[in-house]
Amino acid sequence: MSIYRFIDAERATFGTVMLCRHLGVSTSAFYDWQDRPPSRREIDNRSLTKRIHHIHEASRGTYGAPRVTAELRAEGIRVSRKRVARLMRLARLQGVHIRRRRWRKGPVNSDRHRTAWARGHIFSTAPGRTPIRTRRRTDPHRLEPPPA
Repeated sequence: MSIYRFIDAERATFGTVMLCRHLGVSTSAFYDWQDRPPSRREIDNRSLTKRIHHIHEASRGTYGAPRVTAELRAEGIRVSRKRVARLMRLARLQGVHIRRRRWRKGPVNSDRHRTAWARGHIFSTAPGRTPIRTRRRTDPHRLEPPPA
């Protein structure tokens, strides 16, 4: 939201002169902004946002910015993905995210491994071997008392 839009929205409550003074804007600049017609980019963004709404509804709310951009380009509208993403964000439109699970092999997060790692030691658990105790590297900048 621009400063001028904020002043326009709140001037009934606080007054134009007071808002302009506190926000560091001259009243003449505010009135110039108010009488100025919308720019070509703003008009294009409004029509593009309507088209994005239509495509998003047609996909039942599943399409995100990359797919909406592809649909617009298929219709012959030259637009970048970042512009579509910005307009979708301003219109509060969001695609559906599919999260895939990653499966791990074996018991990587066993309790013994987790507690050994938290203490800073790793133990060898192979049968028939003596447990090997190694110290995890510590931060060289950390001040610790010298070993006794």
